[in-house]
Amino acid sequence: MGEFYIGHNAPEWGRVQYLYTYLMDRGIPAIPAAGNHEWENDHDFVWMNNYFDISDYQQHSWWGGHYDGMQNTYQLFTIGNEDYLFITIQYEAGSTSNPEVGRQDVVDWAEGVVAAHPDRKVIFTSHWNENTDHFSQIIAPYSNVVMTLAGHQDRDDYFVTNGRTHNFIQNYQVKGFDQGETGDMQVRFFIFKPMDDEV
Repeated sequence: MGEFYIGHNAPEWGRVQYLYTYLMDRGIPAIPAAGNHEWENDHDFVWMNNYFDISDYQQHSWWGGHYDGMQNTYQLFTIGNEDYLFITIQYEAGSTSNPEVGRQDVVDWAEGVVAAHPDRKVIFTSHWNENTDHFSQIIAPYSNVVMTLAGHQDRDDYFVTNGRTHNFIQNYQVKGFDQGETGDMQVRFFIFKPMDDEV
């Protein structure tokens, strides 16, 4: 899953589409995640959905579904002997302080998806997760949520939180722009070691 911000810049959308298609054509699922720059320039995520056609994803066996477009999706994967649910929601969907951005219907949908898959480990992605309103509804109550991923901040961060069911959630905040790297389109590799219970 990847987050990017390109607004209404058609050449950049084209480049991102090419990169995602390149990965998908080689059997590597690549799911976009919408951030504040996509929302600020396009509240209905029209550009994202034009460049990332849902029909291109629905043909894959791992595709789970979507809500209102590519900005809210989920996928079902089996990695080794473990079953996973990957879910992504749009920028600040759970915001209660900003009604222009907040989408409780999106948060309710996401919670329903997580609740419907109790036997799968959940990796949750949104633009920003730490101290958000959606954390308490979607992430904290479910013991099968094992990881969150986010972008946005000009820092790399890793922190562990305790869910209400006493589970430990590993949270990764990754952007990389101010880490001496060139550009925001950096790739992070996560190595899963289930036998060691670590990532």
